[in-house]
Amino acid sequence: MLTRHSYETTKYRKPIDWQTSIILYRSSFIFIIHLILIGINIIGWSSYGINHVLIFELDPRSHITHEEILEGASLLSLIWIISFIIFIVCEYHRLESHWQPMIFMFSIIFLLFNPLNIMHRSARYWFCKELFRIFSAPFHTVTFADFWLADQLTSLDIIFYDFEYLICYFAFDAQWIKNQSNRFYSNLTDEQTILYNGPICHAPINTVFQTIIGILPSWFRMAQCLRRYYDTRLSFPHLINAFKYSFGLLVAIFSGLQRQFTSTYINEIPNPFFYAWILSQIVNSSFKFAWDIKMDWGFFDQHAGENWFLRDEIVYPRRLYYYLVIIINFFLRYSWIIRVYLYIQINYIEHLELIVFIFALLESLRRFIWNFFRLENEHLNNCGQFRAVRDISVNPRRLLISTTESEHLLNEHVS
Repeated sequence: MLTRHSYETTKYRKPIDWQTSIILYRSSFIFIIHLILIGINIIGWSSYGINHVLIFELDPRSHITHEEILEGASLLSLIWIISFIIFIVCEYHRLESHWQPMIFMFSIIFLLFNPLNIMHRSARYWFCKELFRIFSAPFHTVTFADFWLADQLTSLDIIFYDFEYLICYFAFDAQWIKNQSNRFYSNLTDEQTILYNGPICHAPINTVFQTIIGILPSWFRMAQCLRRYYDTRLSFPHLINAFKYSFGLLVAIFSGLQRQFTSTYINEIPNPFFYAWILSQIVNSSFKFAWDIKMDWGFFDQHAGENWFLRDEIVYPRRLYYYLVIIINFFLRYSWIIRVYLYIQINYIEHLELIVFIFALLESLRRFIWNFFRLENEHLNNCGQFRAVRDISVNPRRLLISTTESEHLLNEHVS
């Protein structure tokens, strides 16, 4: 009886394809985590009076709050957990598992793009409008919100790679009809049968499409910089910034070439594109780290005074935060070195995909930290250079005023 039960159990169960499972669900998980981190960013900005409403040119009467962002992220988290559990159970019991990630993705698309006046339609409309402006760069004048959101996409580039994989998986690798006709297979050669049954999404040909999709975030930012140069005719900083993002393009291209020719070499060591990727990563990380510190955050100001290596005016209460952030940003910018070491040491593909997932989470965390100090610097520039044209204050959260009082103050400013 036990032997028969064991046979029946293994007959209807199979090992879970963790490689595919991780790729199908990791990007949506990272997106949800990033959404939560942006909600925390807004809490921090509001707590210290950083006027993100003015900086992003939002409607002060109807902009989405951090509570609403966190509520939306919580809803997405619940949907993600349910979908992932059902997917794993279906995989384990040989049921139609590939429907689950498709239903989940269509749910996300519906929640974002549905035209009904529900679920913060004005905020969703703003987000879709910004995405359109980013994807159609450089045909629009670039605002702060445009390049800030495009910077978020450069840290979420894994979403672009995995989205291409999703399309490929649903189109080619997912077995929508499990019982294929033997007559169909009898008309195929051995090579055609292998090609038909093999995972196309892991084939070298798909690497080309992934690389093209993967360079888009860096291209968006480079195109925005070129547009800002066209509008201002200032070589510095806009052309230099565009040059910086060109190295992001090279990193993606050499990474694709490295994967494309993996089968040609025994391992990564003799692969020349591996060394080209390493060199481009070194230049890219060094360039971007220096730009983070000096240009985006405004540190190492010669008039910093007692705020050594920082700037004359700081918003957050402790200088120690700033020094720690410089160190953390340095290590996270160069964390890819650890990733390379693990890639060389680990042979299991599931572990490699998990490593990609972990380091993508670390990059999202780095961008979360970057956001605090980038908005702080922009806020101080607005105040110092008198660029603010609407005096809409964002009071620290510990100073609570009633809704009636805030509307009265706003009406006085408008009048």
